[in-house]
Order: sequence, then structure tokens, then C-alpha cells
Amino acid sequence: MTLTRLVRVIPVIVFIAASQSSVAAPCAGFTDVDTSSAFCPNVDWLKNRAITLGCTPATQYCPSSVVNRLSMAAFMNRLGVALTPVIVHSEGSGAAFDLDAPGTVCPTTTIAGTAFPRSAHVGAVLTARHSATPAVVALRVVQSTNNGATWIPLNAIPSTVGGSAKWVNAAAWRGDVALAPGVSYQFGLRVERAASGGSGDLTNWNCQTKVMVTSRTGTGTPH
Repeated sequence: MTLTRLVRVIPVIVFIAASQSSVAAPCAGFTDVDTSSAFCPNVDWLKNRAITLGCTPATQYCPSSVVNRLSMAAFMNRLGVALTPVIVHSEGSGAAFDLDAPGTVCPTTTIAGTAFPRSAHVGAVLTARHSATPAVVALRVVQSTNNGATWIPLNAIPSTVGGSAKWVNAAAWRGDVALAPGVSYQFGLRVERAASGGSGDLTNWNCQTKVMVTSRTGTGTPH
């Protein structure tokens, strides 16, 4: 190779190397959309909710392809599934409840984690009869991320109700609980004696827990 031809080849090699090093990372795993694209957050949102599964191969988004009516039907159906709230309901009851041995009642089934962030709105209600001795009951909505091994209170200040030899109906509520991607959750109602709650207990108690889980947009990937 002559010196003149070598001089011509070197700039080409340098240009190719520079171009390869400046290529942005794939967006949401799609090699044909860069993270630097203004559309990347939108593509990421669709991918995380399984609204788009990619084209052929699945590692490509095919951003310039035309969407036909059959594909549109699939996209719309997946979007509807992703945006439809999930409702979880649980009930429980008992003949007696010892307020000196507090516990979580009406725990829900496990709500499986997803690849995208969600929000939960949790409500719980307790119906019971106080014993003849006065008592004050404290109620808190709680959550667990380890199959009920431990429960974390979601209410800083509990709902309280007191009395003696009478029926009571009390509720606790917690809205907009952020659910992290990939984490499974359970919710329930924590029943315990209030700080100045007398010495009585509960009889003939019933409880219900209801959770509505919705999609939400996070501040980081996955959105």
C-alpha cells in the first residue's frame, strides 16, 4: 500500500470508530431507537406495560413502519388491559378479638409485581361489639412485601373508636400508595388497643379490606 492510499484509509477508519462510539444506548431494549430520542420515554412506557412487544426481530421497535388495523386492535386491547384497575377484596370475622394481642386481619391475597410502577388505594372497615368493659380500638391500614411476615403501617395517625357494650363501625383509608416495579404486595387492617384504650376487648367482629391498583407514570425508568 502506497503512502497516499494509507493516508486516505486512516480518516475513514477514524470516522467509523468515532461513529460507533457515539451511538446511543438502545431505548427499552430496542436497537433501532436511541435513548437520546425525544420519543424514548414514550416507547419505554409502552414496552413496560407490554403494549408493544417489538416487531421482527423483537429487539426492534420499527419506528417507521405503518400500523395496520389488525395491529392497532392488539395495541388498543393491551392498552385497555394496562389501564384497567385491579380490584382485590378480602373479608374476615371472629367470635372474639384480644386487643392485648394485636394483629392484622383481612389480609389480601398477594398482588404480583409488574415491570412498571403502580398506585394502590386501600380501604378497610371493622364492625365489632365492645365487651362490657370500655375499650378504645386503633385501626391502621398496613402493607407487607414479604408474604405477611412483617406489616408496615400506612397511617401515621390511626382511626380510633371506643365504648362499652355497644356495636361500632370504624374504617381506615390510605390513598395513592406507590407500588414499586417488581415488588409484590399484600394489604390488611391492623387492629390494636389505643394508648389510652381501657381494658376491654371485642366480640363478634367482622372486617373487610378493599384495594384498587392503578397504573402510574414514574419519574425514572421504568416509567
